[in-house]
Amino acid sequence: KDFHISSMHNKIPPVVLTYRPRGWMVNVRTSGENTPATLAAIEKIWKEYNPEYRFEHTFMQDSFTKIYSEETRTGKLFTWFAGVAVFLSCLGLFGLATFTIHQRTKEIGIRKVLGSKKNSLITQFICEALLLSAVSTGLGLSLAVLLLPYFNELTGRELVASVARFPELTWSIVALSVFVGFFAGLYPALIL
Repeated sequence: KDFHISSMHNKIPPVVLTYRPRGWMVNVRTSGENTPATLAAIEKIWKEYNPEYRFEHTFMQDSFTKIYSEETRTGKLFTWFAGVAVFLSCLGLFGLATFTIHQRTKEIGIRKVLGSKKNSLITQFICEALLLSAVSTGLGLSLAVLLLPYFNELTGRELVASVARFPELTWSIVALSVFVGFFAGLYPALIL
């Protein structure tokens, strides 16, 4: 069966596995519990059977960490940029809602004079902002799903956008959309 022998970003190359009995390297799989005692026991056995070679050990996890440290750093960087982009888009939505409300100041004044309750105005503004937020979230997610294959081709990775695979992320996006829409409508409604 094919398997990766290096980074997962590389294609699986042809490999020939041979048996060469040498005394300088052994791979040992442990449970991961009580590592110092396990290392001491392995070193004792090593020195018993192979005293001319010095005992040195490395952990497979350290090798993987070294290989994928760049991806971890890139992921953190993208997370920060995404957070800044979401924050700026929320500020833009607040600004858009405030601008819209200020343009409708005369309408609001006329509705108040005609006996409209403040609660009905607040409800209207919140519903309009929630609708705007829901439409923009839907368009943004649709655009992301449509452009994901091109992004995968460009980066050489296989990213998947699936509600079933990432339910927490889906609910987080929905909650953020509702939160921003609610406060984008509530903020100008309470000011006026």
